[in-house]
Amino acid sequence: MATHSRWWTALWRHCAPTLSVLDVVAVSGRASSNVTSESVEAGKNDGFGPWRWLCGHREEFSLEIRTSLIKALLGKTSSIVVGSVSVILLALMAAERLPGSRWPYVWLGLEASLLLGRLTIIERTRTGLMRGEFAPFNRYTILATLWCMLLGLGACACVITGDAVLVVLAAINISGVAAGISTLSAAFPRLATLQIMLVGLPYAIGAAFASTPWSIPLAIDVGMLLFFMSSLTRMHHTDRVDLIRAERANGFLALHDTLTGLPNRKSLLDRLDQLCVARSSDTGAGSFAVLCLDLDGFKAVNDTFGHPVGDQLLIAVALRLTRETRECDFVARIGGDEFIILLREADDESVALTSQRIIDAIARPVQVGLATELMISVTIGSAFSPRDALLANLLLSRADQALYVAKRQQRGTYRTYVELSRLAPGPV
Repeated sequence: MATHSRWWTALWRHCAPTLSVLDVVAVSGRASSNVTSESVEAGKNDGFGPWRWLCGHREEFSLEIRTSLIKALLGKTSSIVVGSVSVILLALMAAERLPGSRWPYVWLGLEASLLLGRLTIIERTRTGLMRGEFAPFNRYTILATLWCMLLGLGACACVITGDAVLVVLAAINISGVAAGISTLSAAFPRLATLQIMLVGLPYAIGAAFASTPWSIPLAIDVGMLLFFMSSLTRMHHTDRVDLIRAERANGFLALHDTLTGLPNRKSLLDRLDQLCVARSSDTGAGSFAVLCLDLDGFKAVNDTFGHPVGDQLLIAVALRLTRETRECDFVARIGGDEFIILLREADDESVALTSQRIIDAIARPVQVGLATELMISVTIGSAFSPRDALLANLLLSRADQALYVAKRQQRGTYRTYVELSRLAPGPV
């Protein structure tokens, strides 16, 4: 998470005045806390193979967006089952109306086999996505494309027979499947366009060469349908990507401070609760520290130079805090000029050294585009788990008590809760 905070703090420091939240979230998708170096590497070898171009896009997406697109492509298994059952009924109707013909039975067998194979691959792909694996997706796209080709060939055979019932039922099936592909497979428009063509073109070709008065108008009508569905696919793709980006932006805003990009109070409480639960369930786990930080002199900066300058100062402070902490630590802004840092595997000596580094870093002059450099300081109070408390709220309260005493005694210093308990005549 510290890496995530560093990305966002640096990005907002340079780009906050000009980028919207949605743009920034889209740009920094690679910095998401859910993406590890291993998952990114897995994404480079995601099993697309020869289908890489068909499963590609005009623009490069982050791993999270690609994963969301794959999940959208898999869709609901009920849609796949309904489509296959409809085609199976068409094959059964062809077998009943064309006694002596073998191709309906071959079609029926292949359709059932592909349905079973697709459902199996879907389950494996969904399981693989939870582990950051993409390989089964390649097999799914191949089976789905083969299914579209099989439907197209079967529909072509139906229209060639000249049987009015089979011609109408085949037209209904390819229209419904083409519409479903344009929606459910819109996550990958190139692949969806190919599948739509495989479903409808054989039928249109068969209608064009059929010796019936309605064959040419039917072929033209199906051709127009294919063109419309292909165009609709790209529209659905754009809408789906925009929706995914908006959802990710909203999710980010729910857990992060919009000014600095640091985690907010809700994100902090979630992480602190996780640490407390892990600490209570594992007696051998190391202790961690909660640091409460408050900027000294920030109000004077706001009153003198205005809130825009104060915002730039907060961004600079957030950047320095992330630079002075480790990758495993957690830096959050909970409001105003108040920050919280969670230091994992911490003891008194390491926390004291880290706190002093932070105090020294914040005390350095800050240049925010003014003629003069700004000078502020920070006061820090800390509490340790499990020594001072085991509950999240109690840890925050005791770290805040240590901060209050430190500010009252001497600003720009660091105090621990245990120091207060030793000096106080009774419970603090």
